[in-house]
Amino acid sequence: MKITTNILRNKVLRLHLTMPYDYATIARELKNELWTEHAQSYERANDGVNFRAVLPTPQSPILKEILDFVSSDEIKKQLIDQLYKDFPGIANTWEGWDSTKMFNVTTWGGQFLKDNPGYQLEKHLDTRLQIATGLIYFTEKDNPDWSTTYYTDQTGIDKIRIENNFVNRLIICGN
Repeated sequence: MKITTNILRNKVLRLHLTMPYDYATIARELKNELWTEHAQSYERANDGVNFRAVLPTPQSPILKEILDFVSSDEIKKQLIDQLYKDFPGIANTWEGWDSTKMFNVTTWGGQFLKDNPGYQLEKHLDTRLQIATGLIYFTEKDNPDWSTTYYTDQTGIDKIRIENNFVNRLIICGN
């Protein structure tokens, strides 16, 4: 597996995750997992809202391989270095930290989340404590109702909607 990047705009990169599995394989593995309803899980995002499920520890060797890869220190270093290369001013946002310090003082990880019918997330600002936010979409076709939109500020000016089909798998936004 590997990740390649290209700049979408200031502090927003599109990442492409190349992996040896097609959509049908990933969809089958996700469907066969035992998901925990988000409100009942100790691993929560977005206040443990209803209509969302979490997969803390995949049983599928394929899903575990993907999670281990994107959660690895090697990928953390690659993406932090890429953010610093593409957006040199990012150090000013974080008290002048260079990419080495950023790597050493931050945590990195991933989890599988499933948005069930009825799930909605209102516009919000990500926490100032997050260096970056990334998403991997495992949907077959792009659907605007399921996508993420990034804004440069709370006014909604300069928005960019991220396509969410299987080909456009990953996005990262440096805060």
